[in-house]
Amino acid sequence: QGTPIELWMMPSGGGIHQWRMPVFFLLAGCFALLVLERRGAGHFARDRFVRIGLALMIFFVPYDLLDGRLDGTLMHLWFLYYLLPMCLVAALLWRLAVPLRILAWPAGRLWTWPLYLVALVPLSRAGLGPGQFVLLPEQFGEFDPGPFAYYALWFAMGAALYHHRAVLESLSRLWVILPGMVAGLVTMVLHWDGVPGLGAVSSLCWVLAIVGLAHRSLNQRSGMVDWLIELSYPIYLLHLFPAIFVGIGLLALGAPQIVAIPLTVVLGFGISLAGYYAFIKYTPLDWVVNGYKKAWFKWPGRSATV
Repeated sequence: QGTPIELWMMPSGGGIHQWRMPVFFLLAGCFALLVLERRGAGHFARDRFVRIGLALMIFFVPYDLLDGRLDGTLMHLWFLYYLLPMCLVAALLWRLAVPLRILAWPAGRLWTWPLYLVALVPLSRAGLGPGQFVLLPEQFGEFDPGPFAYYALWFAMGAALYHHRAVLESLSRLWVILPGMVAGLVTMVLHWDGVPGLGAVSSLCWVLAIVGLAHRSLNQRSGMVDWLIELSYPIYLLHLFPAIFVGIGLLALGAPQIVAIPLTVVLGFGISLAGYYAFIKYTPLDWVVNGYKKAWFKWPGRSATV
C-alpha cells in the first residue's frame, strides 16, 4: 500500500509540481527560437530529432522493462514525447516564415503577461486529472490534446520571451520577484482548495518569479553553472532508478521521511552523476544527449563541427 506522504511534503512537493514543467517548456521554447534564429530550421529539426527523438527511444527501454514487458511505457520521459512534435512544428513554421508576432506581443511588457491567462486557464482546466495536476501520457500512442496544447502554449510563451528578452530586466527586480512568489503561493493554496482557474494563475506567477530570480542571480558565466547545465539533461534522464531504489531502501530501513527524502535527493544525484560519467560522457551516447559537437568522444577522422 506504500507509505503515506507526511503533511510537510505537500507544500514543497506540490509547489514544485506547480511550476517545474511550465518552466521547462518555457525554456525549451526560448532556446528553440534562439537556435532557429542562429542556425535555421533544418539544423534545429535534425538536432532535436537526435537529442529528443533518439534519446527518447534509447532511454525509455530500461524504464519500460521495469515490469518485465516492453509495452511502450513512457514513465517520466513523457516530456520528450510531447516536446519533439512541438519542436518539429516550430521548425516547420520557421521554414514557412509564418508570422507569429501576435502570440509574442503580450510578452513585450510585464503588465501584459497576464493576457496569456485567457488561453492558459481553459487549457489547464481541460487537461486536469485527479489531484488538480495536468494529465500526462503514460504510453506511446496516447495523446490528449488538452494537456499537449497547455504545454505547447508554454513553449510558445518561451519563444515570445526570447523575442522580447529585454523584459527579463523587469522580471529580475525584487519588487516583481517577491510579490510573484507570494501570489503564486496564495493562488496555489486556493487552487488546491478547489477554486477553479487558479492553477494556471499560480503557475504563471511562479514561472515569472523564478525566471526573474534566475536572471538576477545567474547574470555571469561560471564553470559551476556550465557544469550544471551540462548535467541537467542527462541527470534527468537517469535519475528515476536511483530515486526509486534509494527512497524505497531508506524507508524500508525505517528512516523518517524528513531524513529519507533529502538523502534520496543527494544520493540519487550522486548515483546519476556516476552513471553519466560511466555510461554517457565518454561514449557515443553523448552524441545523442549533448550533441556531437560538444561530445568528448569523437569518431576518428570525423569533424567536430558536425
